Amino acid sequence: MTTHGSTPASTTYDELPYPSHAIHVSQPLHLATLGLLAGLDPPPPETARVLEIGCASGGNLIPLAFCYPQGSYLGIDLSSRQIEEGRALVSRLGLTNIELLPISVTEVTPQWGEFDYIICHGVYSWVPPEVQEKILEVCRQNLAPRGLAYVSYNTYPGWHLRALIREMMNWHVHRFTEPLVKVREARWFLDFLVRYSAEPEGVYGAALREEKELLERLSDSYVFHEHLEKDNQPVYFYQFAERLSAHGLQYVTETRLPEQAGIVPAEVRAELERLASDVIQREQYFDFLRNRTFRRTLICHAEQAVKHELHTDGLQRCYFTAHAKPETETPDVAGDSVVKFTTPLGRTLSTNNPLIKALLTALFEIWPRSWSFEELYTHAWRRVDAAQLPEPLQAARDPAPFASIVAQCVISDAIEVHLAPFRFVVQLSERPLASALARAQALSSDVVCNMRHRGVPLNELDRFILQQLDGTRDRAALKTLLAEAVAAGKVPLSDAQPETLDKAVDAALTRLAGYSLLVA
Repeated sequence: MTTHGSTPASTTYDELPYPSHAIHVSQPLHLATLGLLAGLDPPPPETARVLEIGCASGGNLIPLAFCYPQGSYLGIDLSSRQIEEGRALVSRLGLTNIELLPISVTEVTPQWGEFDYIICHGVYSWVPPEVQEKILEVCRQNLAPRGLAYVSYNTYPGWHLRALIREMMNWHVHRFTEPLVKVREARWFLDFLVRYSAEPEGVYGAALREEKELLERLSDSYVFHEHLEKDNQPVYFYQFAERLSAHGLQYVTETRLPEQAGIVPAEVRAELERLASDVIQREQYFDFLRNRTFRRTLICHAEQAVKHELHTDGLQRCYFTAHAKPETETPDVAGDSVVKFTTPLGRTLSTNNPLIKALLTALFEIWPRSWSFEELYTHAWRRVDAAQLPEPLQAARDPAPFASIVAQCVISDAIEVHLAPFRFVVQLSERPLASALARAQALSSDVVCNMRHRGVPLNELDRFILQQLDGTRDRAALKTLLAEAVAAGKVPLSDAQPETLDKAVDAALTRLAGYSLLVA
């Protein structure tokens, strides 16, 4: 790859690095799928040229370069420390299609050429206004004509109360200099406010408690960079859309389809349509309803013809993976009883529609594998008695009406949709082979990236077994290595009896296969 000039800089991210991991909704394959469903013709993600602004140590970009060797990847970040960490992993993996540079987005020029996809996660709201303008300028000048860009940012109205808390925390910690001391003091101060605020049961008290509970689950690095950095500038969605327009760009969709304003009860949707004259107004009203704090937005050039309703014709070119599971082990598919399906985030879909029950159950049974539209159509219809279906569902014998039913499941978050199948295996071979990327990450982290571009947290047993899966070891060899690790106190296990070790190895291999970490 062509090397650009660099200007290493010392930043707070050098002192307290921000966790760098895979961001599933920023993956070019996902962005291309969303573009297709918006009626666009996005560049092929497998061979794309990709720029990530604010790549940190490459936790999001390196897995893309690993999985798609025909693509070209460039990441930039001001933190020299994080760039060096990323370069070390790139070197270990022997990747030649990726470059990480310790420079600012302000140094990007049109001479860098066009990128099919631009990713900017966790940057836009945390930089000064002039840098925000530069980010959008890069999206205009360096994005290919059919390209897509992903930008995440904090939003009002949800950030109004959070900003109030952030300002108080910053006032309290301004006397301290060390980042970790600031974080410790900020946590103490927020706890102090929760315990002694004058309105513990009012809106103010509830906001304090909610923020305290959120920050208790998050790392010191997150707290520092989200709440204690100089810049954190949320915007209303309509303001962001205006900035896009000023740069010759436009809104396409949210990168999580269930977060769109279209995914609301019918009566709410009717009111939104009455109030809003266009998609921007509709989305802004939706933010008001949900008190939204954060958006992950897909954008493109203003010249593109975007369809803001799901383009169901595009679904027939896609693959589908279960994202929801039935609450009962043997759901009644053929009958008219209601079956409830639940997603990992707790979203539920209840339906008595036999065709929906059939396709969701069939997909869940092959998880984490996927089916093409044709395969999903075939397997769903095999599970229902077509003669017993009501007349409206009989029409779904044709692909277009069936695609509309699939679309309901997609926007309800029950099905994940993507343009191509992912490259992993679930069948355990005699000598299992895990992704070289995941094995390298497991050396220093208990969170690794799987072949579906998702972060997977591992327990100590799974992490140990994963590191041994280089394709040369069978179960007997894995059992021997595990026994040695248990004896040395490296892996916690109740005992090292042969039966216990057998069960532990088998269980770990089954989990790792289910995590989409094994390859052919």
